[in-house]
Amino acid sequence: MAFAAAIRMIRRNSPRPHDAPCGRPARAAAFFLLALAFASCGYSFSGSALPSHVKTVAVPVFHNNTLEYDLERELTQEVIAAFVRDNSLRVVGEKDADAVLTGRITGYENKVFSYSAGETAEEYLVKITVSAVLKDQVENKELWKQDALSATATYAVVDRPGKPATTEQEGRRAAIRELSEVIFARTMEEW
Repeated sequence: MAFAAAIRMIRRNSPRPHDAPCGRPARAAAFFLLALAFASCGYSFSGSALPSHVKTVAVPVFHNNTLEYDLERELTQEVIAAFVRDNSLRVVGEKDADAVLTGRITGYENKVFSYSAGETAEEYLVKITVSAVLKDQVENKELWKQDALSATATYAVVDRPGKPATTEQEGRRAAIRELSEVIFARTMEEW
């Protein structure tokens, strides 16, 4: 019914030779309505890259190739929390999981991001890089593998108006949160 109405609107608002400039907006509106009619025909896109049989995931503690103490535990906990918040996959132990997400932290950087006019460091950037693999345990195959997933966060070491100074630990936590979302999105979304 919406389709027929859109066609009638196109015909009714088709430009006539004497009013062609006025017909363009109406035609554009009609095409928009036509697209809207097609969009409401019940078609949906899930966007998930996972096979339909994957309902559970395990996330063993990531390996840590850096010198940053406890980084592997913090990142693993945050990745698990991302799956729990979304609730599309149930997080279970490795032997009960349809898929297993393993990871290795390959890099941690903390470097100056900005300086003051007096050339004093004001802001730092934390960057964490991982390699990760999602393996389908049911069909015994890799669903995805990426060697250089990374995320960054900045933190200011001097007070700014309305924003107090923070620490490397707070910058690290922000980078961990961002990286956990990158890993989660890589797992759940179509690429």
